Amino acid sequence: MERNKRKMRNKNRGSMTVEAALAMPLFLFAMLALYHIHQCHLAQAAVYEACAEAAEYTAEYAFVGNVNPLIPQLCFSKYIDDEARIKQYVAGGASGVSFLLTHTEDDYLVLEASYRLRVSVPFFPVFSGKRHVKIRQRLYVGDTGGNENESEDETREKYCYVTDNREVYHLSRSCTHLQLSVHAVSDRNICENMGLVPCAFCGGMGGSTYLVTDEGNCYHKNPGCSGLKRTVYRVRRSEVNGIPPCGRCGLEEGD
Repeated sequence: MERNKRKMRNKNRGSMTVEAALAMPLFLFAMLALYHIHQCHLAQAAVYEACAEAAEYTAEYAFVGNVNPLIPQLCFSKYIDDEARIKQYVAGGASGVSFLLTHTEDDYLVLEASYRLRVSVPFFPVFSGKRHVKIRQRLYVGDTGGNENESEDETREKYCYVTDNREVYHLSRSCTHLQLSVHAVSDRNICENMGLVPCAFCGGMGGSTYLVTDEGNCYHKNPGCSGLKRTVYRVRRSEVNGIPPCGRCGLEEGD
């Protein structure tokens, strides 16, 4: 009888060992998964915070001239508070966050960033997923000067936008004549084949990225170069008598 009891106890001990050997890896994997999920959420929060600060910094350029959509890409990394986490969980680190969709809408900067989260666990394939951030930031263009009860048409009748040369006046701050389209080029030979010459202010600077515009005959190296900016003034319509309207946005006036 005693012998049978000892056999049963030994058998139970063996089954518990097998169950523990099977359950422990699953438990550890679940804990590891929860840890990485939490870290991914923290990485997303860090990216969003840095994007928000980059959007605010970019919007400040509207006060002195045109907004360059390349600015967020260039200043994003300096606003990252947790660089190690982003480097581990964002594919490509800070340079893996793309701002190609950033643009302006009237008096707002719409910053759109895309990146890919990745989780690398030993003995398992790399898990990854695409993420998107969209931030709408008011441009630093000063007080609109309009009454909240006034319609947009009434406001446009009172104010317009002009540049230093004052050849025409514009009804929209986002008119394509006021917004220089800037493109990044990685090879100087491409610039030369387009008939472009170095900018007198920043063309001699170092770096492997060249900045060109749809209009103009120079290529630039510094995104903050004055040649890539256009000073725009918001003035009353009564102050621009004798100046014709813009051929694009001025057609919206209808008078």
